[in-house]
Amino acid sequence: MKQFKIKKAPLNNQFTGIQTKALGEAVGNLKFCGLKLYLYLSSNKDGMIWTLNPSVFAEWLGIDYSNASQARSVRKIISDGIEDLTNNGYLQLVENEEEKYTFSEQKVPKS
Repeated sequence: MKQFKIKKAPLNNQFTGIQTKALGEAVGNLKFCGLKLYLYLSSNKDGMIWTLNPSVFAEWLGIDYSNASQARSVRKIISDGIEDLTNNGYLQLVENEEEKYTFSEQKVPKS
């Protein structure tokens, strides 16, 4: 399972608070699958560390994960979303840690 640490600007440190500017930039930078995962990850508090559960993500998307075809679709959204977020500077793989990422609400410039 993939694990994520959330890094966000403080907005009263509440859930689902997304900076309007950051959201607008994400909409312009990301493909639809990346944007879905961006919104899902952004709905968590800053500093939170958790494991992405595909069935819970499917429920959030309104998809029936018990249907094998739809479950494959959800796993593809996650895989493609991770690739899109990584390629666009929103996800960074934690060094020496397989399947652990740091998510940033704002794009992090590549060094």
